[in-house]
Amino acid sequence: MRIVVRTITSLCLLFFLVSCETGNKELDNQFATLQQESDSIEKVHESFQTTHDEMVSQHEEFKSAMENMEIQDSSLIEYVSRHEVLLETHDAVLEGHAEMIQGHKALKNDFENLSDVEKQAQIDQMLEGHEMMQKDHEALEKDHATMKQEHEAIRARMDSVQGGNS
Repeated sequence: MRIVVRTITSLCLLFFLVSCETGNKELDNQFATLQQESDSIEKVHESFQTTHDEMVSQHEEFKSAMENMEIQDSSLIEYVSRHEVLLETHDAVLEGHAEMIQGHKALKNDFENLSDVEKQAQIDQMLEGHEMMQKDHEALEKDHATMKQEHEAIRARMDSVQGGNS
């Protein structure tokens, strides 16, 4: 009877160890997939940051040009003010994304040292972060398209106002 109990105990222990290792490999595979996704999101983020920097530069040019205009058009001032608020909001969003991306990179170095529970918690957090960043990128893309159209309209109105003064 003791031999049967020891055999069953040994088999249970072996099954437990194999199950833990399988779960651990699954978490490692999930994390590797998320790291690839994170790398892709980082490239998109860099593209948005470049576009954002260009839009900030355009915005500063518009503000400067408006300050030099003899006639102040209130609708132009409204556009520029609204854009300034949007750009400041985008700054905060992009800064938050950069911090999150850095956190994901830092996690890569320490992931192997985490317990399975900690690994799962980090994976869940990364999934939430990726989803949030993707939604934010969609909103930023929409805002950028709107602002580009408005920049063209502002530029045309500024040209017409300045052309009328010449």
